Amino acid sequence: MITGLILFVFGVGFIVYMFKHDSQFKQSDKYKEAVAKGTKPRKLLIHRKWWVWVLIVFVVLAGIGEMTGANDDDDGSKSTAPKTHKIQKKSKPVAKKSASKTKSKGTSRKENAELLATALHALPKKTHGEIQSAKIADDHMDIKIVLSDDLVDSMSDAALRKTAKQAWEIGTNYAHNFGPYPDGYFDRDACPVYILDSAGNELGKSTMFGDFKWEG
Repeated sequence: MITGLILFVFGVGFIVYMFKHDSQFKQSDKYKEAVAKGTKPRKLLIHRKWWVWVLIVFVVLAGIGEMTGANDDDDGSKSTAPKTHKIQKKSKPVAKKSASKTKSKGTSRKENAELLATALHALPKKTHGEIQSAKIADDHMDIKIVLSDDLVDSMSDAALRKTAKQAWEIGTNYAHNFGPYPDGYFDRDACPVYILDSAGNELGKSTMFGDFKWEG
């Protein structure tokens, strides 16, 4: 960019200098003597030399080309620069919701438990029915998430395993973000999450170390 600007300014500046020089030269004794002798005085003028114009045109065009080329490079670097967010392939709603943020905590442990229950209850709608139901167990010791039959039947084992883990992550994140909870909820800081099909068969669950275990 800077190199192009220098070349362009140099070319234009030389044109100004050339005409100023020739104008002054016409007032010189040498030019007047050449006119008097009829020895083609115009050839003594810089702007009358064809190769000078070729050089000027070359320098000016080189400067313009350098500047426009630099701008194109800048635009290209901006368009190819890595973005702060990844472009993800279209996935199931369950996968999308696994990264969703939960609402803020309540003002008491009891309210936290109520907010967790409300968030779980909303999962079927948020996942367009792919999660059939989600709730805190009646004994308050774990979270149970049921995947719909349509989802389970339409997937291969590998895809179902991935989706079950994503659903497990939703339940785990919700439980973590809304805590702490009243006494009698879950087991201290741990909150087991079970992923089931509509028949009650376990597809996946939390381990004693807090990891996901595929049951299939």
